Amino acid sequence: MSKRGVSKISGNSSPKVGEATTYSITEWYPATPSAQRNASGVTWELFKKRTNGSFTTTNIKKTGSGTFTFGEVAQRNTYRLEAYLYEPEGSGPTCIEINPQPVAIPRINKVELQYVDDSPGTVFSYTEKMRARAQCVNLAGQKLKFSLWEDDAAGDGHNANNLLIETKEATVNSSGVAVAEFLLTRALMQKAMQGETDPQKLEFYVTVEYFSNRKHATDNVNVNNPLSVPPTKPQPRPQQPSNNSQPAQPSQPSPNSNVPPRAQGSPAAEKPQSQKEEKGIVDTVTDWWNNLELWDWGESSGTIKPTQPPTQQPAGGRAVSVVEGSSVKIQNCGEKYCIKKGDKSELIREINIRLAGFGGNVPTDEFTERTENMIKQFQKDYMKVPENGKVCGNVLRAIDEFQNKFTIDFTEAKCKCGKCTGFGDGSNKGKYLKGNIEAYHKYEYPGIHRSLLSSLRSVKFYLSKDGRYSFNKISSGYRCRFHAEYLKKPTTNHMGKALDLHFNDKNGRTREVSDMETIRKDIFNKYLGAKWDWKERSIFNLESTRVGATTWVHYDVREFDSVYLEEKFFVKDITSLNGKSMVALALELGFTNTCSCMGGGTAKAKEKDTTKKDNKYKWSHSEFGNLIAMKESNDNYNICNQTKGGLKVIYNVKVTEFTIKEIQKNKRIEMFLLWVDIN
Repeated sequence: MSKRGVSKISGNSSPKVGEATTYSITEWYPATPSAQRNASGVTWELFKKRTNGSFTTTNIKKTGSGTFTFGEVAQRNTYRLEAYLYEPEGSGPTCIEINPQPVAIPRINKVELQYVDDSPGTVFSYTEKMRARAQCVNLAGQKLKFSLWEDDAAGDGHNANNLLIETKEATVNSSGVAVAEFLLTRALMQKAMQGETDPQKLEFYVTVEYFSNRKHATDNVNVNNPLSVPPTKPQPRPQQPSNNSQPAQPSQPSPNSNVPPRAQGSPAAEKPQSQKEEKGIVDTVTDWWNNLELWDWGESSGTIKPTQPPTQQPAGGRAVSVVEGSSVKIQNCGEKYCIKKGDKSELIREINIRLAGFGGNVPTDEFTERTENMIKQFQKDYMKVPENGKVCGNVLRAIDEFQNKFTIDFTEAKCKCGKCTGFGDGSNKGKYLKGNIEAYHKYEYPGIHRSLLSSLRSVKFYLSKDGRYSFNKISSGYRCRFHAEYLKKPTTNHMGKALDLHFNDKNGRTREVSDMETIRKDIFNKYLGAKWDWKERSIFNLESTRVGATTWVHYDVREFDSVYLEEKFFVKDITSLNGKSMVALALELGFTNTCSCMGGGTAKAKEKDTTKKDNKYKWSHSEFGNLIAMKESNDNYNICNQTKGGLKVIYNVKVTEFTIKEIQKNKRIEMFLLWVDIN
């Protein structure tokens, strides 16, 4: 079938950090219907290049919009942007590799207000701390001035002037972020100084300013101990003309002006006056602008209400930790916000899917005893932290790390029939080879089960941890009704519910039955909780050597209850398998406090994906080689597989394996690619 959808995109491969860059569709595949050639239906997805050279999704997707703005931290990374109508192709002209470039002009991109638990906020209590967060570009290591001031508008029955409450300095970190904390009790104290003993709602602003690479004045010397600094004496703002909304010019103002000069060519020179300037806020050091020029500013507003309950800082306090070269705040909630046994949510379902290979589990949304044991195993084996069976931010981040470290090759998992698109066509739902049990269900599921693929990551991890073997490849994934193996012997496990796997020993691909037995016992039985030959329900099941899996490992999810075999659990590509990051999903579902907790510490796993594919192609493992072996073994499939282990005697026929080059060199057989010595 001819390709449809986007065939080519264009745009800047070296965008400037902090500047919005728009990418566009330039060509469609000819087979794309005219009605579908609509940019509003196109998905734009951003992938990030990892240390192993592979690209994995950032979970940043936009539908209908190809405009992206890269933050300062992005300039250290390489990205791939892809546009698609149906599924990402992973390479070619539908992709652009992007290397964000640092900007020459420092900017303050955004100012936002946060509660003490780092969640965004606009309404605060007089008795709590507020965090002001400035997102910047090209300002790492520079100091910003944060000003908290009251917007005491006329008509509220209060002083008509707007008053400065407090100023702070904060340094921009390597991620382009600066944060200042304000104790809002100061605003209450200021009201008391004005004679108000029962203040009502107070509107306020935080203005953040950067001044031409020079340290700017502030009356707060000890930023970390604001209570040690006497409250700033309020300064009245002179009334401003109502039409004073034009951008200030970078000319030097008069000595009595409340508006600082603006540097030529700066972002501030292109902006109108800030609310702080427009209201005439005067700093305590009246001549602070004498040697400085305003380069850029940003603002955000909020409200303080006496009836607003204060946000509680999570138990355990906050500590500073270094993550990927930047200083970030972490905390320990003392298990107050941890997800635990008895809880229920879609986040828990994702945990049960992504960690299914740690003891075995089904994709339920309930935190069961199996979930608790699974988390403990993950904490003990992968994270190497004390196991408590509960989930907080450190576990969520470790799951994301684990998922990115051990990837899945979907090209190996696709059906090789040459007729379907790789994962069947959804035929035969509710139809069975015999009876009406799942083992004989002919339904071609829409992909491969996520729990199965996720558990394969655990197989790779434990192989790396064990050290004796490594993963080779998925030798057989999806097999639809047109696949040669199905036509030869109809079985339905591989219609999305099973994987056959090859493994390596120290010398390359191993076909030894004893090695397969060891891998099943020491990896699948021990760590995945897999059982044998479909005798137990709702767990991974292995096919034993006795039943037929001789030189490979077969395991599947066919014994899962039907509720865990719904279509939503089957996927066709790595993006759908990975989904959103656990942290992003948790925040989306409201688990903000959970994400902030790093109690127990971060993951310390050193194991890596040791997948080593056998690139030496041997003709005897091709379809042609299998046909010859089938003929020589009287069409006995299991006997046929035994011929792949080296020198074997089958039905009095000695089969010796050679590569094509070896046989050509030997010149004993010119017409056939097999050397058979008949005893």
